[in-house]
Amino acid sequence: MSSPSLPWIEYVVVAASLIGTTGVGLYFSKSGKGSLEDYMFGGKRMTVLPITLSITATMMSANVLVGGGQEVYLHGSQTFAMMFPMAAGSLFGAYFYLPILYALDSVSPFEFFDRRYNSKVRKVISAINVFDTLQLIIMSIYVPALTFSQACGISPFKIACVLSVICFIYTVSGGLKAVAWADSFQMMILIFCTIFFFTVGLIKAGGVSEVWRLNDEGYRMELFNFDPSPFQRTTFWTCSGIFFMWAPYFLSASQHQRFKSLPSHDHAKKVILLSMILMISLTVLQYSIGLLAYAYFAGCDPVLAKKEIHSHSTIIPYFVSQIAVNHPGMTGLFHADIIAAGLSTTTSLWNTLSCTIYEDLIRPFMKPVSEKKAYRIIIGLVVILAVVTTSLTKGVEYLGTVVEATVILRTTTQAAIFVLFNAGMFLPWVNSKGIISGGLTAASVSLVVLIGNVSARRSGLSKDLPKFLTTEKCEGNFTTALSNATLTLGVEGYGSHSIADDSVFWLFKLSFWYYQVPGITAGILMAVIVSYLTGPQNLETVDPAMIVPQMRWLLPSGAKTTLNGAKNARNSAKNGRNGTKNTRKGTKNV
Repeated sequence: MSSPSLPWIEYVVVAASLIGTTGVGLYFSKSGKGSLEDYMFGGKRMTVLPITLSITATMMSANVLVGGGQEVYLHGSQTFAMMFPMAAGSLFGAYFYLPILYALDSVSPFEFFDRRYNSKVRKVISAINVFDTLQLIIMSIYVPALTFSQACGISPFKIACVLSVICFIYTVSGGLKAVAWADSFQMMILIFCTIFFFTVGLIKAGGVSEVWRLNDEGYRMELFNFDPSPFQRTTFWTCSGIFFMWAPYFLSASQHQRFKSLPSHDHAKKVILLSMILMISLTVLQYSIGLLAYAYFAGCDPVLAKKEIHSHSTIIPYFVSQIAVNHPGMTGLFHADIIAAGLSTTTSLWNTLSCTIYEDLIRPFMKPVSEKKAYRIIIGLVVILAVVTTSLTKGVEYLGTVVEATVILRTTTQAAIFVLFNAGMFLPWVNSKGIISGGLTAASVSLVVLIGNVSARRSGLSKDLPKFLTTEKCEGNFTTALSNATLTLGVEGYGSHSIADDSVFWLFKLSFWYYQVPGITAGILMAVIVSYLTGPQNLETVDPAMIVPQMRWLLPSGAKTTLNGAKNARNSAKNGRNGTKNTRKGTKNV
């Protein structure tokens, strides 16, 4: 069997997008002063547009682009209900998290735990974040490398190395400013490609009315399945579970770094709201491509028909390859789209993780160093991160189960991080022992739920059946042995179709949207219980700036006075700086 290959025009399109990304990053790297503040925060002079695009690009991982359409193709449009908890999570971040995070002085959001508790808690949680982020970086490099490899026949590891070199060049040369503007360029590619593929796919599938009709006949057009069961894969209610995955995005180090690069809190809030609108719009379009794919293949599922693909995990790339037959460069655009998503996530996380490792895990153990030396240390950390994460993609290439293990481990760490931040921000009486106990409980319970769920599915005791698929309308262009047979898969009818044996423990039957909920619930309860058993936090010692504004009424009046004093001091300092600037301007004018 010959290796797959692409026409030269497709390689040109991919190469052009990579050259453009590198060029944009290098161009904006020259406009900085080369200082540590410039590398970390872009000089704190970044504008709303590039930061909005950068944040959205970082959240738009390659997994979403490839997997979202597949989810809708197999299980229908009920998944679109997740736009509501996504919006709620963004608003939660803007009005609850942002006032606290923007008040921090460090590039690391984990300074919160230093000011709320002590430096030991900060170091422990920052170390957990390193482990969590490394897994995400590895997958952000590997997924686009694997997708492009399947099209061109080049080793995924070789492609990963090339992509990593490109990321490395502008990450080390310009810091946040270069990364943010390169992300913006990649985001423009993502937006263009999404609209282009949706438009061409809609035309090829027969137009709006035909797509709607075929998907309705296939029981895929639904949005308000109000089945209250938490054991059904996708309902209006189970989609709410994405809130617990979405809200923590605004607690991440990469988002915090971007918020701090803006000149004011109001600018940061505007970025969150704009990125919410952009992210939801793109997600709806990308998931809708799954509806287009179903309409295009209606009655002749290519996997059942044993055509050129053998798994529904590649149904969207296959759909694009089919509609791109008479459109040279379109396949290259698709891969540029996937690669752009991977590059934006990788560069953002390299830049952020190098800064947070230095701030949280290296700087506290060093004597004061010059800004130049600190800058060199951070660049050295980027080099180490690049080598380590790129090398580990080789392991993913040979060990398919690592992908599943990564998803499991990331979910456990995300549950812990959600509990750690939220218990500390909303419950002022939770002490350091309670917060650590709560985080460990959240991670442990989530891990048990996930392992039990995966084990039940692997053993066949629990499964999610897709909506009905068939080869009834195939024209005999598939495996000869099956040419006279009609194959079917899935269940007819609306609703989610999840089944489980009675022997399976109820927690192991939960919808995947709810994997984190038991851990988060148990973690917060444990944080409260341990705090009361060991002595609640003395509210007089709590920094009010580290409690969400809506819960500060719980603090004694002395704490509020301290907060007002701190605000006045900051305003006085700011006014003093402005006065100095005005004096200089006046002197210059004279």
